[in-house]
Amino acid sequence: MYLIDESVFLQEQTIDVDTSRLKSLPFFFILGRPRSGTTLLRTMLDAHPQVVIPQESPLILNLYKKYGHKEIWEAKDLVEFFRDLHSQQIFGIWNIDPQKVREDLLKCAGRNQYQSIIKVVYSNFNSVFPKKDTVIFGDKNPVYSYNLKRLFPVFSEARYIHITRDYRDQLVSLKKIDVEMPHPALVAYRWKISQRGINKFKDLYPEKFYTLRYEDLVINPEIALKQLCNFLNLDYHENMLEFNNGQVSEGFLPEEMLTKYQSSLFQPISGDKINSWKENLALKQIKMADMVAGFYAEKAGYQRLSKTFNFFIFLQMLPVLMYAKFWNYSRRIIWILPFGVQQYIRNKSLGLPALYIKIFGKI
Repeated sequence: MYLIDESVFLQEQTIDVDTSRLKSLPFFFILGRPRSGTTLLRTMLDAHPQVVIPQESPLILNLYKKYGHKEIWEAKDLVEFFRDLHSQQIFGIWNIDPQKVREDLLKCAGRNQYQSIIKVVYSNFNSVFPKKDTVIFGDKNPVYSYNLKRLFPVFSEARYIHITRDYRDQLVSLKKIDVEMPHPALVAYRWKISQRGINKFKDLYPEKFYTLRYEDLVINPEIALKQLCNFLNLDYHENMLEFNNGQVSEGFLPEEMLTKYQSSLFQPISGDKINSWKENLALKQIKMADMVAGFYAEKAGYQRLSKTFNFFIFLQMLPVLMYAKFWNYSRRIIWILPFGVQQYIRNKSLGLPALYIKIFGKI
Protein backbone atom coordinates (compact mmCIF):
# COMPACT_ATOMS: atom_id res chain seq x y z
CA MET A 1 0.00 0.00 0.00
CA TYR A 2 1.21 3.46 -0.85
CA LEU A 3 1.97 5.43 2.32
CA ILE A 4 0.86 9.04 2.59
CA ASP A 5 3.12 11.61 4.12
CA GLU A 6 0.33 14.03 5.09
CA SER A 7 2.64 16.66 6.52
CA VAL A 8 4.51 17.02 3.24
CA PHE A 9 1.28 16.86 1.31
CA LEU A 10 -0.32 19.68 3.23
CA GLN A 11 2.78 21.85 3.06
CA GLU A 12 2.93 21.78 -0.73
CA GLN A 13 1.62 24.83 -2.50
CA THR A 14 -1.99 24.30 -3.52
CA ILE A 15 -3.23 26.09 -6.60
CA ASP A 16 -6.48 26.25 -8.48
CA VAL A 17 -6.05 24.57 -11.83
CA ASP A 18 -8.15 24.70 -14.95
CA THR A 19 -10.04 21.44 -15.04
CA SER A 20 -12.31 22.64 -17.83
CA ARG A 21 -11.13 19.96 -20.26
CA LEU A 22 -11.77 17.16 -17.79
CA LYS A 23 -15.12 18.66 -16.89
CA SER A 24 -16.11 18.78 -20.54
CA LEU A 25 -15.31 15.14 -21.26
CA PRO A 26 -18.44 12.98 -21.24
CA PHE A 27 -18.95 9.86 -19.19
CA PHE A 28 -20.69 6.55 -19.85
CA PHE A 29 -21.53 3.54 -17.71
CA ILE A 30 -21.94 -0.14 -18.49
CA LEU A 31 -24.84 -1.65 -16.55
CA GLY A 32 -25.23 -5.39 -16.29
CA ARG A 33 -25.29 -8.35 -13.97
CA PRO A 34 -22.13 -10.41 -13.22
CA ARG A 35 -21.19 -12.86 -16.00
CA SER A 36 -23.32 -11.00 -18.53
CA GLY A 37 -20.55 -9.84 -20.83
CA THR A 38 -19.78 -6.61 -18.99
CA THR A 39 -16.04 -7.35 -18.81
CA LEU A 40 -15.94 -8.40 -22.46
CA LEU A 41 -17.63 -5.16 -23.50
CA ARG A 42 -15.46 -3.09 -21.17
CA THR A 43 -12.32 -4.66 -22.69
CA MET A 44 -13.50 -3.98 -26.24
CA LEU A 45 -14.12 -0.34 -25.37
CA ASP A 46 -10.82 -0.11 -23.51
CA ALA A 47 -9.11 -1.16 -26.74
CA HIS A 48 -10.41 2.04 -28.38
CA PRO A 49 -7.53 4.57 -28.41
CA GLN A 50 -9.72 7.43 -27.18
CA VAL A 51 -11.64 5.72 -24.37
CA VAL A 52 -10.54 5.54 -20.73
CA ILE A 53 -12.41 2.83 -18.81
CA PRO A 54 -10.59 1.29 -15.82
CA GLN A 55 -11.25 -2.10 -14.27
CA GLU A 56 -14.34 -2.18 -12.13
CA SER A 57 -14.43 -0.45 -8.77
CA PRO A 58 -17.62 1.06 -7.29
CA LEU A 59 -15.66 3.98 -5.87
CA ILE A 60 -18.02 6.55 -7.41
CA LEU A 61 -20.92 5.30 -5.29
CA ASN A 62 -18.87 4.23 -2.29
CA LEU A 63 -17.24 7.64 -1.82
CA TYR A 64 -20.22 9.76 -2.83
CA LYS A 65 -21.82 9.85 0.62
CA LYS A 66 -18.72 11.44 2.10
CA TYR A 67 -17.60 13.66 -0.79
CA GLY A 68 -20.44 13.91 -3.28
CA HIS A 69 -21.75 17.29 -2.15
CA LYS A 70 -18.41 18.95 -1.58
CA GLU A 71 -17.76 21.98 -3.78
CA ILE A 72 -14.74 23.60 -2.11
CA TRP A 73 -11.81 21.21 -1.70
CA GLU A 74 -9.03 22.04 0.72
CA ALA A 75 -5.73 20.18 0.79
CA LYS A 76 -6.81 18.20 3.84
CA ASP A 77 -9.96 17.08 2.00
CA LEU A 78 -7.88 15.82 -0.89
CA VAL A 79 -5.54 14.00 1.51
CA GLU A 80 -8.51 12.25 3.05
CA PHE A 81 -10.04 11.46 -0.33
CA PHE A 82 -6.74 9.98 -1.49
CA ARG A 83 -6.56 7.87 1.64
CA ASP A 84 -10.11 6.62 1.17
CA LEU A 85 -9.22 5.51 -2.35
CA HIS A 86 -7.12 2.79 -0.72
CA SER A 87 -10.23 1.25 0.81
CA GLN A 88 -11.47 0.74 -2.75
CA GLN A 89 -8.35 -1.32 -3.51
CA ILE A 90 -7.83 0.32 -6.91
CA PHE A 91 -4.08 0.71 -6.41
CA GLY A 92 -3.77 -3.07 -6.26
CA ILE A 93 -5.79 -3.68 -9.43
CA TRP A 94 -5.61 -0.63 -11.68
CA ASN A 95 -2.44 0.16 -13.54
CA ILE A 96 -2.08 3.48 -11.80
CA ASP A 97 0.69 5.52 -10.16
CA PRO A 98 -0.40 6.55 -6.64
CA GLN A 99 2.20 9.32 -6.52
CA LYS A 100 0.82 10.93 -9.68
CA VAL A 101 -2.76 10.56 -8.45
CA ARG A 102 -1.71 12.32 -5.26
CA GLU A 103 -0.09 15.16 -7.17
CA ASP A 104 -3.00 15.61 -9.56
CA LEU A 105 -5.54 15.60 -6.76
CA LEU A 106 -3.60 18.28 -4.91
CA LYS A 107 -3.86 20.52 -7.97
CA CYS A 108 -7.64 20.36 -7.60
CA ALA A 109 -7.66 22.37 -4.38
CA GLY A 110 -10.33 25.02 -4.67
CA ARG A 111 -13.75 24.90 -6.31
CA ASN A 112 -14.48 21.58 -8.01
CA GLN A 113 -17.41 19.23 -8.32
CA TYR A 114 -17.21 15.62 -7.17
CA GLN A 115 -17.55 14.48 -10.78
CA SER A 116 -14.43 16.42 -11.74
CA ILE A 117 -12.42 14.87 -8.91
CA ILE A 118 -13.51 11.43 -10.11
CA LYS A 119 -12.37 12.25 -13.65
CA VAL A 120 -8.96 13.27 -12.31
CA VAL A 121 -8.60 9.82 -10.75
CA TYR A 122 -9.81 8.04 -13.89
CA SER A 123 -7.52 10.08 -16.11
CA ASN A 124 -4.59 8.48 -14.28
CA PHE A 125 -5.53 4.96 -15.31
CA ASN A 126 -2.93 3.47 -17.66
CA SER A 127 -4.49 0.95 -20.01
CA VAL A 128 -2.67 -2.01 -21.53
CA PHE A 129 -3.92 -0.66 -24.86
CA PRO A 130 -2.29 2.35 -26.57
CA LYS A 131 -4.13 5.65 -26.05
CA LYS A 132 -4.26 9.10 -27.59
CA ASP A 133 -6.41 12.17 -26.93
CA THR A 134 -9.03 10.85 -24.54
CA VAL A 135 -12.54 11.94 -25.58
CA ILE A 136 -14.70 9.97 -23.13
CA PHE A 137 -14.49 8.26 -19.74
CA GLY A 138 -16.25 5.02 -18.97
CA ASP A 139 -17.02 2.82 -16.01
CA LYS A 140 -18.52 -0.61 -15.51
CA ASN A 141 -19.53 -2.41 -12.38
CA PRO A 142 -22.26 -5.01 -11.76
CA VAL A 143 -23.42 -3.17 -8.62
CA TYR A 144 -24.62 -0.31 -10.81
CA SER A 145 -27.29 -2.56 -12.30
CA TYR A 146 -29.33 -2.41 -9.09
CA ASN A 147 -28.11 0.96 -7.80
CA LEU A 148 -29.02 3.10 -10.78
CA LYS A 149 -31.32 5.34 -8.77
CA ARG A 150 -28.24 6.38 -6.77
CA LEU A 151 -25.80 6.55 -9.67
CA PHE A 152 -27.97 8.46 -12.14
CA PRO A 153 -28.33 11.66 -10.05
CA VAL A 154 -24.54 11.80 -9.67
CA PHE A 155 -23.93 11.50 -13.42
CA SER A 156 -27.25 12.57 -14.91
CA GLU A 157 -25.55 13.79 -18.10
CA ALA A 158 -23.84 10.46 -18.74
CA ARG A 159 -24.91 7.77 -21.18
CA TYR A 160 -25.78 4.27 -20.03
CA ILE A 161 -25.23 0.97 -21.80
CA HIS A 162 -27.37 -1.87 -20.49
CA ILE A 163 -25.97 -5.25 -21.48
CA THR A 164 -28.24 -8.16 -20.68
CA ARG A 165 -27.82 -11.90 -20.92
CA ASP A 166 -30.12 -14.90 -20.54
CA TYR A 167 -30.40 -15.35 -16.76
CA ARG A 168 -30.08 -19.13 -17.14
CA ASP A 169 -26.78 -18.85 -19.02
CA GLN A 170 -25.68 -16.37 -16.39
CA LEU A 171 -26.45 -18.98 -13.74
CA VAL A 172 -24.32 -21.58 -15.55
CA SER A 173 -21.42 -19.15 -15.61
CA LEU A 174 -21.83 -18.12 -11.97
CA LYS A 175 -21.72 -21.75 -10.83
CA LYS A 176 -18.08 -21.90 -11.95
CA ILE A 177 -16.84 -19.08 -9.70
CA ASP A 178 -17.46 -17.54 -6.28
CA VAL A 179 -18.70 -14.10 -7.32
CA GLU A 180 -22.31 -14.66 -6.28
CA MET A 181 -24.27 -17.42 -4.54
CA PRO A 182 -25.30 -19.62 -7.50
CA HIS A 183 -28.86 -20.56 -6.54
CA PRO A 184 -31.33 -20.42 -9.47
CA ALA A 185 -33.93 -18.44 -7.50
CA LEU A 186 -31.40 -15.93 -6.17
CA VAL A 187 -29.73 -15.35 -9.53
CA ALA A 188 -33.08 -14.93 -11.29
CA TYR A 189 -34.36 -12.63 -8.55
CA ARG A 190 -31.36 -10.31 -8.80
CA TRP A 191 -31.60 -10.42 -12.59
CA LYS A 192 -35.26 -9.37 -12.37
CA ILE A 193 -34.54 -6.60 -9.84
CA SER A 194 -31.83 -5.29 -12.16
CA GLN A 195 -34.12 -5.36 -15.20
CA ARG A 196 -36.96 -3.68 -13.36
CA GLY A 197 -34.83 -0.87 -11.95
CA ILE A 198 -33.04 -0.09 -15.21
CA ASN A 199 -36.24 -0.23 -17.26
CA LYS A 200 -37.75 2.52 -15.13
CA PHE A 201 -34.94 4.89 -16.10
CA LYS A 202 -35.03 3.76 -19.72
CA ASP A 203 -38.67 4.76 -19.92
CA LEU A 204 -37.96 8.16 -18.39
CA TYR A 205 -34.73 8.95 -20.29
CA PRO A 206 -34.74 6.80 -23.46
CA GLU A 207 -32.16 9.01 -25.20
CA LYS A 208 -29.57 8.28 -22.49
CA PHE A 209 -29.87 4.47 -22.59
CA TYR A 210 -28.77 1.81 -25.03
CA THR A 211 -29.69 -1.85 -24.61
CA LEU A 212 -27.31 -4.51 -25.91
CA ARG A 213 -27.85 -8.23 -25.65
CA TYR A 214 -24.79 -10.33 -24.89
CA GLU A 215 -25.96 -12.78 -27.54
CA ASP A 216 -25.90 -10.07 -30.24
CA LEU A 217 -22.48 -8.86 -29.13
CA VAL A 218 -20.79 -12.24 -29.51
CA ILE A 219 -22.62 -13.24 -32.71
CA ASN A 220 -22.13 -9.94 -34.59
CA PRO A 221 -19.50 -7.99 -32.61
CA GLU A 222 -18.61 -5.52 -35.37
CA ILE A 223 -22.22 -4.49 -35.97
CA ALA A 224 -22.89 -4.26 -32.25
CA LEU A 225 -19.81 -2.12 -31.60
CA LYS A 226 -20.50 0.24 -34.50
CA GLN A 227 -24.02 0.86 -33.22
CA LEU A 228 -22.68 1.36 -29.74
CA CYS A 229 -20.06 3.87 -30.91
CA ASN A 230 -22.79 5.80 -32.68
CA PHE A 231 -24.72 5.99 -29.41
CA LEU A 232 -21.61 7.30 -27.61
CA ASN A 233 -20.80 9.80 -30.39
CA LEU A 234 -17.52 7.96 -30.82
CA ASP A 235 -15.73 7.03 -34.03
CA TYR A 236 -15.58 3.29 -34.49
CA HIS A 237 -12.05 1.88 -34.36
CA GLU A 238 -11.00 -1.55 -35.60
CA ASN A 239 -8.81 -2.00 -32.51
CA MET A 240 -11.98 -2.80 -30.61
CA LEU A 241 -12.24 -6.15 -32.40
CA GLU A 242 -8.54 -6.86 -32.01
CA PHE A 243 -8.43 -6.59 -28.21
CA ASN A 244 -7.43 -10.25 -27.86
CA ASN A 245 -4.42 -10.04 -30.17
CA GLY A 246 -0.87 -9.89 -28.82
CA GLN A 247 0.14 -10.00 -25.17
CA VAL A 248 -2.27 -7.40 -23.80
CA SER A 249 -3.47 -9.85 -21.16
CA GLU A 250 -0.21 -9.21 -19.29
CA GLY A 251 -0.92 -6.45 -16.81
CA PHE A 252 -4.64 -6.43 -17.58
CA LEU A 253 -5.44 -7.81 -14.12
CA PRO A 254 -3.44 -9.55 -11.41
CA GLU A 255 -2.68 -13.01 -12.80
CA GLU A 256 -4.63 -14.82 -10.09
CA MET A 257 -7.79 -12.79 -10.78
CA LEU A 258 -7.44 -13.17 -14.54
CA THR A 259 -7.08 -16.95 -14.28
CA LYS A 260 -9.89 -17.34 -11.77
CA TYR A 261 -12.53 -15.05 -13.23
CA GLN A 262 -11.64 -14.16 -16.83
CA SER A 263 -9.68 -17.12 -18.20
CA SER A 264 -11.53 -17.07 -21.54
CA LEU A 265 -11.59 -13.29 -22.01
CA PHE A 266 -8.72 -13.13 -24.49
CA GLN A 267 -9.88 -16.13 -26.51
CA PRO A 268 -11.60 -15.62 -29.90
CA ILE A 269 -15.14 -14.23 -29.58
CA SER A 270 -17.66 -17.05 -29.80
CA GLY A 271 -21.36 -17.68 -29.34
CA ASP A 272 -20.76 -21.22 -28.09
CA LYS A 273 -22.01 -20.37 -24.61
CA ILE A 274 -25.40 -19.17 -25.81
CA ASN A 275 -28.17 -21.47 -24.51
CA SER A 276 -25.63 -23.47 -22.52
CA TRP A 277 -28.31 -23.76 -19.83
CA LYS A 278 -30.14 -26.35 -21.91
CA GLU A 279 -27.33 -28.86 -21.33
CA ASN A 280 -26.02 -27.67 -17.96
CA LEU A 281 -29.08 -27.06 -15.81
CA ALA A 282 -31.50 -29.59 -14.40
CA LEU A 283 -35.19 -29.17 -15.24
CA LYS A 284 -35.93 -28.19 -11.65
CA GLN A 285 -33.31 -25.42 -11.76
CA ILE A 286 -34.75 -24.10 -15.02
CA LYS A 287 -38.27 -24.05 -13.58
CA MET A 288 -37.03 -22.17 -10.52
CA ALA A 289 -35.27 -19.53 -12.60
CA ASP A 290 -38.19 -19.17 -15.05
CA MET A 291 -40.74 -18.81 -12.26
CA VAL A 292 -38.78 -16.05 -10.53
CA ALA A 293 -37.85 -14.15 -13.71
CA GLY A 294 -41.49 -14.08 -14.77
CA PHE A 295 -42.62 -11.88 -17.66
CA TYR A 296 -39.38 -9.89 -17.44
CA ALA A 297 -37.77 -12.79 -19.31
CA GLU A 298 -39.92 -12.31 -22.42
CA LYS A 299 -39.65 -8.54 -22.10
CA ALA A 300 -35.87 -8.90 -22.37
CA GLY A 301 -36.17 -11.29 -25.31
CA TYR A 302 -35.73 -14.65 -23.56
CA GLN A 303 -38.34 -17.39 -23.84
CA ARG A 304 -39.17 -19.28 -20.68
CA LEU A 305 -39.31 -23.05 -20.86
CA SER A 306 -41.84 -23.07 -18.03
CA LYS A 307 -44.48 -20.38 -17.52
CA THR A 308 -46.68 -22.09 -14.94
CA PHE A 309 -46.64 -21.57 -11.19
CA ASN A 310 -45.56 -24.65 -9.24
CA PHE A 311 -46.47 -24.44 -5.56
CA PHE A 312 -44.09 -27.20 -4.43
CA ILE A 313 -41.13 -25.62 -6.22
CA PHE A 314 -42.12 -22.28 -4.75
CA LEU A 315 -41.98 -23.76 -1.23
CA GLN A 316 -38.49 -25.08 -1.91
CA MET A 317 -37.38 -21.65 -3.13
CA LEU A 318 -39.04 -19.73 -0.30
CA PRO A 319 -36.01 -19.56 2.08
CA VAL A 320 -33.80 -18.31 -0.73
CA LEU A 321 -36.39 -15.78 -1.86
CA MET A 322 -36.69 -14.51 1.71
CA TYR A 323 -32.92 -14.09 1.83
CA ALA A 324 -33.06 -12.31 -1.55
CA LYS A 325 -35.63 -9.83 -0.28
CA PHE A 326 -33.62 -9.32 2.90
CA TRP A 327 -30.54 -8.60 0.75
CA ASN A 328 -32.53 -6.14 -1.33
CA TYR A 329 -33.74 -4.21 1.72
CA SER A 330 -30.43 -4.40 3.57
CA ARG A 331 -28.51 -2.73 0.76
CA ARG A 332 -30.91 0.20 1.02
CA ILE A 333 -30.30 0.44 4.75
CA ILE A 334 -26.53 0.25 4.29
CA TRP A 335 -26.71 3.29 2.01
CA ILE A 336 -27.95 5.53 4.85
CA LEU A 337 -25.34 4.37 7.37
CA PRO A 338 -22.21 6.43 8.15
CA PHE A 339 -19.39 6.16 5.62
CA GLY A 340 -17.06 4.13 7.86
CA VAL A 341 -19.78 1.61 8.72
CA GLN A 342 -20.62 1.22 5.05
CA GLN A 343 -17.03 0.43 4.21
CA TYR A 344 -16.77 -2.15 7.00
CA ILE A 345 -19.92 -3.98 5.91
CA ARG A 346 -18.90 -4.00 2.25
CA ASN A 347 -15.51 -5.48 3.05
CA LYS A 348 -16.97 -8.17 5.32
CA SER A 349 -19.65 -9.21 2.82
CA LEU A 350 -17.14 -10.06 0.08
CA GLY A 351 -16.64 -13.57 1.46
CA LEU A 352 -20.31 -14.60 1.55
CA PRO A 353 -20.44 -16.27 -1.89
CA ALA A 354 -17.33 -18.35 -1.16
CA LEU A 355 -18.77 -19.34 2.25
CA TYR A 356 -22.04 -20.41 0.64
CA ILE A 357 -20.24 -22.56 -1.91
CA LYS A 358 -18.08 -24.12 0.81
CA ILE A 359 -21.16 -25.13 2.82
CA PHE A 360 -23.64 -26.07 0.10
CA GLY A 361 -21.40 -26.75 -2.88
CA LYS A 362 -21.88 -25.51 -6.44
CA ILE A 363 -25.49 -26.51 -7.00
